[in-house]
Amino acid sequence: MSRLYLRKGEVGSNYAVSSWQSVMFSEFEAQMSSESRPFPCIFGLTGYRADQLRYLFLDPFDVESLGNQLAHYVTESRSARA
Repeated sequence: MSRLYLRKGEVGSNYAVSSWQSVMFSEFEAQMSSESRPFPCIFGLTGYRADQLRYLFLDPFDVESLGNQLAHYVTESRSARA
């Protein structure tokens, strides 16, 4: 099974700037980087800054694909590949 979830640096190289995925990720980054309205979750901010979060954009949304990608992530989550 191929990995569909991305690191934050991979989002821009996988999606065009005008795509809904890129637009949503830009909004997410703005929220996570805001100095005036900081994201309230310390663990979320720490994970974002350390590039420990992974992003998955399913279009169309498919529960089976989501489950498969989560299972794939769990097998790699403690390695450098995830």
